[in-house]
Amino acid sequence: MFLNRKSHHLLTVLATAGIALAMALVFLPSVSGTAEGSAYRSSGNQGDVSRLQSKVWYLAEGYTAGDFDTWVLVQNPGDEDVDVTMEFQLPEGASAEPYAFTLPANTRESVLLDDLPGLAATEVSTTVTSTSDIYVQRSMYFDYREARGGTGTFGSVCPDFDWYFAEGYTGGLFDTFILVQNPGGSAAQVTMDFHLPAGVSAEPHTLEVPPFSRRTVKLNDLPGLGSTDVSTRVTATEPVVAERAMYWGEMTPLGQACHGTIGMTDTHNTFYFPDGQTSDGRETYTLVQNPNSGPVEVQISCLSTEGKIEVTFTEVIPGGSRRTYPLADMIEENRASTIVECKTPGKRVGTTAAPAPAPSAASRTDPSKRAKGARPHCVIKRANGARHHWRVFRRWCLVALLHFGCIACKMGAWDDHIEPSSQMLYTT
Repeated sequence: MFLNRKSHHLLTVLATAGIALAMALVFLPSVSGTAEGSAYRSSGNQGDVSRLQSKVWYLAEGYTAGDFDTWVLVQNPGDEDVDVTMEFQLPEGASAEPYAFTLPANTRESVLLDDLPGLAATEVSTTVTSTSDIYVQRSMYFDYREARGGTGTFGSVCPDFDWYFAEGYTGGLFDTFILVQNPGGSAAQVTMDFHLPAGVSAEPHTLEVPPFSRRTVKLNDLPGLGSTDVSTRVTATEPVVAERAMYWGEMTPLGQACHGTIGMTDTHNTFYFPDGQTSDGRETYTLVQNPNSGPVEVQISCLSTEGKIEVTFTEVIPGGSRRTYPLADMIEENRASTIVECKTPGKRVGTTAAPAPAPSAASRTDPSKRAKGARPHCVIKRANGARHHWRVFRRWCLVALLHFGCIACKMGAWDDHIEPSSQMLYTT
């Protein structure tokens, strides 16, 4: 199926028993092998869209300069027209007028921020408000030095005082950015604490984000973060919205690639990742952040496509650190789903997830770079992607059954049956 920029396709998954979640991956047209997930896990402000229907949405990331395009995508699933207003938070000293429009019932609108007055070449965060419940996402695309790629994420429905990002890497040709949006009327004092591989530390970074503005922090430029795996915790004195963006591979034969995600605001004790692949040039990593002072025991299990638990192991992760688990170290070349559980009594973990192209510039498969850490309130991040070139849109829906019974799964116009402890892959 070919989808153009304005097309809209819904794939609905209905389950009659316990299903972890469904994930949709969109492989963008690219000569750099860029792949970015369009759905993120349920924790904090992320996850199942049906729980996120809201009249107010926040998007921290956005960039319109050079060869970057930023789209804000608004869906009205209701039976009545809604009035939508977009307000923009820019770097200090810059401003742009709000953009308003009416969105008819049961329709979707794509707004290219680059085309709006005052937004032609700038960093930009967006606040979207409406007269009735809507859904909002943001997509960014770039065409840089003959390399095409993009990222996408749901918006946040509520600013918060705490945000967690398990993923981050600043070595080689990797750049990691933390983007902070302050949609409120008071200045926010923001502190970023960093969790590095065990035995390594970096000083916190503080900054002020003025009212109705946005700040971009490049972690590579901060002391102690010049070449390292890094997880980040963002705390603020006023509610803010935070996202993370990563770019890598510039000036390499495959070109630049990227991924990005909104942060987590909450923690849990179990997380599920329906997809993971180590074949066909793909690399998959599960990233665990421990932002607390004491150690936690984490159990990781992999479910195969053959309906069995491929591997299960536990590990104690020091407090205030981060650890990375390559899927290739756990299974042979194949696809697998992953479960991550915090086994320390009274402690919970959290998760964010997004697919990512395999690193081609600074290898993350070097065992010396895999000693990362976790903690009582942990954050887990999955990176997954391909080195190969993709020139058409493809949409994947991956469903993992993580209970002991079977479920009935209805997708579009056909029915299917998913065996216990297994992974099923559907393409459309």
